[in-house]
Amino acid sequence: MKLDNDDFKHFTCLVIGDNPEELLKKYSGKEFSSYNKKNLFTQPFKLKDGTEAYSAKKCDIDWPEIHGKDIAAYKRLWDLVIDDLEPLDEHEKEVKETMKNLLHYFEKFEDKETYVAANTCFWTYAVLSEQTGWVDITTIDSYFWITMVYDVYITNCSDNTLLTIFECNK
Repeated sequence: MKLDNDDFKHFTCLVIGDNPEELLKKYSGKEFSSYNKKNLFTQPFKLKDGTEAYSAKKCDIDWPEIHGKDIAAYKRLWDLVIDDLEPLDEHEKEVKETMKNLLHYFEKFEDKETYVAANTCFWTYAVLSEQTGWVDITTIDSYFWITMVYDVYITNCSDNTLLTIFECNK
């Protein structure tokens, strides 16, 4: 799965570090035209205290609620829609009927594994930090990007590192 800049008009960016707005200003006009914390596609972090925030220290974020959650549900959805398995209950029947009309979405994924990863891994279109500069999904295979953002960029941060989610617009 390979995506390019034309696939995204609005996208999320994870900014790592204490001065996220200053860092974004350096790349404004080069990689995007505008940015906001709250917008159409940006989801806040779920925090351990039950609240949500667009900016938080790594140690305050409830990572099990964000990364790797609902894997079984996404596998089952693939089975229902793509493998055409029989629904086990009314909820599955309703979901299958709804998603059958959205087959074009499933066609973006090479297989079940890439579909599940894209829907359960924590990932953003781009990552920006003082150490890495701007890096994004268009630089490598999209599936690899989706599955590595958490492992490469999040796990390597100290617990007190500030993480901020922005939505950028082309």
